[in-house]
Amino acid sequence: MKSHVTISGVVLATLFHHFANTDDVEGLLFGQTSNLTTVVKGDHDQGNKEYTIEATEVTSFIPLGSVMTFYNPVGKVDIAMLQPHLSADPALVGWFRLRRNSSHKLSLREIAVHHSMYYLLKAPVFALFTQRAAPNRATLDNEFTFFKQDAQANIVDVPHQVTNLISSSIADYNQFGVWAPTGVTLPRAAASLTRDMDKQILSQIEQQVSATDSYFNLNLQNLEVLAVQANASAEELQTREMRVQQLRRQLAQRRQHMAKIQKVQSHLQQKLRQKEEPQVSASKAKTGPAQGNAQGVSNSQPLPPTAIDTNPRQDSVPGPMLSDSSSASSTYVAQPNVHLKQPPPPPPPQAQ
Repeated sequence: MKSHVTISGVVLATLFHHFANTDDVEGLLFGQTSNLTTVVKGDHDQGNKEYTIEATEVTSFIPLGSVMTFYNPVGKVDIAMLQPHLSADPALVGWFRLRRNSSHKLSLREIAVHHSMYYLLKAPVFALFTQRAAPNRATLDNEFTFFKQDAQANIVDVPHQVTNLISSSIADYNQFGVWAPTGVTLPRAAASLTRDMDKQILSQIEQQVSATDSYFNLNLQNLEVLAVQANASAEELQTREMRVQQLRRQLAQRRQHMAKIQKVQSHLQQKLRQKEEPQVSASKAKTGPAQGNAQGVSNSQPLPPTAIDTNPRQDSVPGPMLSDSSSASSTYVAQPNVHLKQPPPPPPPQAQ
């Protein structure tokens, strides 16, 4: 069975535009697949020849990511990751991949992924896009090829046609419809995908949206409360700053007043000292000679004599002895500032 792929110029241009603004990317192709029976009549043949062509029309695409977005490293497709796209309208017909600065040949992983897509999802088409820049970066070479799996499970390239670059009738253009997830047709694509989604998924999305809305409203209320508190704090801070400025002015005035008082006190003390100095000098001049005469008189007077014991003991102070012929007693001259004991009375006379 022969195969061929048709793609509109709008979808192809949209793909190239998306490739020019991203890194290496892969995604899904959507459209429809039909079998066309062609009858060929020849003049030299006895009968008619019929053959069937598997025609795949690509009408839209969805980019998913850079590498291994819906399959593992060995090329096995994860159906759970593609489940939201399996019920889309139009149907899934294949996948595509863009590689930059690489050879325009299939890799072993791409072959494994395409086999998995064909057997699990009945998606027969794989589109490989490559881009290479010239050495001077002046031009950019874009190549693309569509592949399918034949009856021997070999992946071969198939011819393709761009529908608006071939001759067609006005009726074909009127009946032709294409959509792609661009800025203009994205609402249509979203509506088409949302219409066929499960109600449970929609309810979960609505719950998430409702929870997000509630969380946003709660944060907004908290923000308003914080704004009111911040305003009150700002007013209180302004009041305290004004009070601090007032106290600073009062403190400065008190410091100036204390400085003036200290200045006046020092001036009065200085005047008082100046008045006291002449009086002190005059009093010293008057009292000086009188004190000197008194000291001279007191120093010139002799000390009165003191009687001492006629029989001196060892603790008496010795002095020069004076003898007298008319008296049988002896006296000592006392030294100044020496304290001596009085002599005891004489014993009574004894009878003969």
